[in-house]
Amino acid sequence: MSKFWKVILSVCLLVYPVFIFLTLVVFEKDMRVVSLGMMIIGVLALILNFNGGNKVTPLIMCICALVFIITKSDIVIKFYPCWITAVFGWMFLSSLIHKDPIILKFAKLWDVSIPVHPGYGAIERYCITWNWIWVGFFVLQLVINLYLAVWGSSRTWAIYNGLVSYLLQGLMFILQFGVNFFFNRNLDRRFGFDRRKARSELKAQKEAAK
Repeated sequence: MSKFWKVILSVCLLVYPVFIFLTLVVFEKDMRVVSLGMMIIGVLALILNFNGGNKVTPLIMCICALVFIITKSDIVIKFYPCWITAVFGWMFLSSLIHKDPIILKFAKLWDVSIPVHPGYGAIERYCITWNWIWVGFFVLQLVINLYLAVWGSSRTWAIYNGLVSYLLQGLMFILQFGVNFFFNRNLDRRFGFDRRKARSELKAQKEAAK
């Protein structure tokens, strides 16, 4: 898949919750419009990922939309966020089980100087803690999603999954980045470590090795 189509697909998946909110809450349409949007995005994703890539999520989207069309049961569509939340929660949890925390991976990609930091042990423990916090967050999200899927109205479900849940995730990111700033600053002062200098040295070593 080309980068262009990857971007298009990513945008579609990101916009889909907003589409749900606008369809059911703002324009007050029924679940048939939502199922149609889900089917279109799912089929598009399957076509673009035909030669490789994630086929599970778009396949689930297509199945949910198809089952709704056949049964006319809203609960099939409502369970889709439960599936996505469970997948993300399992990704974070399994990374802890395999002792390769996702948060630590992201941190190393963001800052290549972390592996050579004299306080690497403290960074590792800090990232593991945040990994557990995100697992707890996804578990809470899953419980709420399950409750709304079974007992909530379509409007309440749409407001939560199309707006509230993404605001909560945004707040979590802001909170983590804020705490990260103070943690990194205090750790660098404690060990007298200059991240910018370390990154420059690592870059120079990489170029010299070519």
